[in-house]
Amino acid sequence: MRAVLRKDDPNYRLADLAQPLEIAAVVDGIGGLNLQTRWIYAMCPVDERDYGIARLARWAREHAAGQDVPPPLAGHLPSPERTQPQQLERAEKIYKRLVAWRWMSQRFPDTYRDHDAAEQERLRLDTWIETVLSQQRRSRATLAA
Repeated sequence: MRAVLRKDDPNYRLADLAQPLEIAAVVDGIGGLNLQTRWIYAMCPVDERDYGIARLARWAREHAAGQDVPPPLAGHLPSPERTQPQQLERAEKIYKRLVAWRWMSQRFPDTYRDHDAAEQERLRLDTWIETVLSQQRRSRATLAA
């Protein structure tokens, strides 16, 4: 009836703190952020492959300077029929950046203020990515037929 975690339990695993420690080291040198704020930054989910830690450090510097941190925007999106793989990949990266921005906005709403723009961009990207993927599935189905 009660779950008890044991060392050999498949549901038990140590947390991987490599990324939070790397972020903590980067934001530690930013003046104007207290320990709790730096800890929150260290826990933010970012994509390291997309320079997420450097971006998060930039956001932290803006935060420490008392500036608003604007949400990431994708800019122009091509028509779904003409989308190249690298354009889809770029949109997915922006979407991941928005996830991190929205995560931060829940913790620092006075610094990450533009919730409406972030939500509109999230919806726009979500719709566009789904349309592109649907178009690609239709194209593959047509070629296979």
